[in-house]
Amino acid sequence: VIGPAIGGVVVELIGWRWLLISASPLGFSCTALAFMFLPASESMDIGRRLREFDWLGSVLFALILTICMLTITNGHRIGWLSPVSIAAWVVVVSLTLILFFQQRSQIIPLIPVHLFKRKLFSMGSGASFFTFLSGTAVFFIMPFYLQGVLGLSPTIAGFVIMPMAGAFAISGPLAGFVSDKYGWTRVELLGLGMAACSLIFLSFIDQDTRMIFLLPFLALIGMGMGFFYSPNSSSVLSVIDPSDYGVGTAFLNLVRNSANIIGISMATMIITTMMAHYGFQASLDAVNDPNYGDGIKLAFVSGLSVTLRIQGILILASVLLTGAKNINLRR
Repeated sequence: VIGPAIGGVVVELIGWRWLLISASPLGFSCTALAFMFLPASESMDIGRRLREFDWLGSVLFALILTICMLTITNGHRIGWLSPVSIAAWVVVVSLTLILFFQQRSQIIPLIPVHLFKRKLFSMGSGASFFTFLSGTAVFFIMPFYLQGVLGLSPTIAGFVIMPMAGAFAISGPLAGFVSDKYGWTRVELLGLGMAACSLIFLSFIDQDTRMIFLLPFLALIGMGMGFFYSPNSSSVLSVIDPSDYGVGTAFLNLVRNSANIIGISMATMIITTMMAHYGFQASLDAVNDPNYGDGIKLAFVSGLSVTLRIQGILILASVLLTGAKNINLRR
């Protein structure tokens, strides 16, 4: 919850690189505590698990995401129909097909292909993908708007983003409690409605937007994401065997993180393309350059508005998949 505020202070006082450095001790501490307190599996054989781990699938998946992300974010520079772009998408499609068939033969696959035979698992995972594809890019883009357009310091920008992170953290447990009483689907749709409303309203922000307008909708999108994610995860895991809980949970995290990466790439692509259209440097950092004047702010805000509206529309895909999942639950 307080991470954005701490991050803003660190960036302003000593630089953004220290954010990465300061996270390392926390990671080592968590690893040490896990070894100390988490019970060890009786059947755990580290050597055997390392041999059975799907190294090839992991490399293929990483290559697919990397090429996809680089192609999306640089498409306006190299040309969407240029030989390089077309070749990149051909490689992505080819690697995806190779990964699909490779996963079917794995003992411990990176992606549990066999679980996609269950409609509820497939639809729930798809809804999660589109939701995080649409919603989480706001976390990444908003600091550029707050600092470059509104002229806030990194510290103040961090405090402004806190309600978004705080609402996400608080709404998750609350959504779990509410969904036990009223069912998964209603709470998921409530969360998606919150996220869609927030994205549409935020698409109207400009250089003169006041905090009294901005803060509630930042909190609303965080709450909407939390209200969706908790019951969605529960509903997806409810249709698989207990022996698959581990791989199912890991796959949901993979879906969420992949959607985050692709969503950020899409948002960056749309905004920088709009900035280039207005004749400015196609870089998010350019919005902080005072030499460009107010023109760069207008270009950035125009791209941000288009991005948020597209993301709001993409939420409809999650709504349709969630509704279809509910129909199958009733059968």
